[in-house]
Amino acid sequence: GVSARVRRAAVCGLRMQADIKDATEDAGEDGPKMSRAQRRMKEKYSKKNTDGTLKATQQATGGVRTKSGKPAGPPPDLVEVAFADEVPAEDGGRKAVDIPGSQQPLMLMRYKNKIIGSAAQCTRCKFPLVGADYADNALTCKVCGTVFKLPNGEIVESEGTLLSGLFSKTAATRLPVFATLIKGGKVMMGVAPKSKESP
Repeated sequence: GVSARVRRAAVCGLRMQADIKDATEDAGEDGPKMSRAQRRMKEKYSKKNTDGTLKATQQATGGVRTKSGKPAGPPPDLVEVAFADEVPAEDGGRKAVDIPGSQQPLMLMRYKNKIIGSAAQCTRCKFPLVGADYADNALTCKVCGTVFKLPNGEIVESEGTLLSGLFSKTAATRLPVFATLIKGGKVMMGVAPKSKESP
């Protein structure tokens, strides 16, 4: 008779465990299980955020480091090149300027109420761009037909001119554009500091 009683007790115990299991599962579906999933999502997102922000800050500090502490904007050595009113007032108005100590001919040009500084020669045929055609925010060299998009001086694919064949061996490069600042009616142009190697 003893063994039967033990067996019955065991069966009862199992049944109780099963009941408890069912109860927790039911509760789990409504409450804890949801929040567990949400918690998992939250952890995932918070991980993503911390990674993302870490990356961003690393990039930012990396960027700053490469600049070696120079302030943004025009370089400190601004040179006075002309009076603002010497540059023709219409959009695309140009004036050739010289910077003492610079071998490169430069020009100032009105572009959308600003005055931008750039190299004064076509990068392909070396013809002065002071006389180049200006339309649709771009300069077109009258000699070789190279088109420079403003304000960055990027090369635009163009049809070329009768003479462009003469310069086909020379690749056009981007037109150098320089930082300018108008101060007291004078146009200042930022010139890259001369390297120590040059005499």
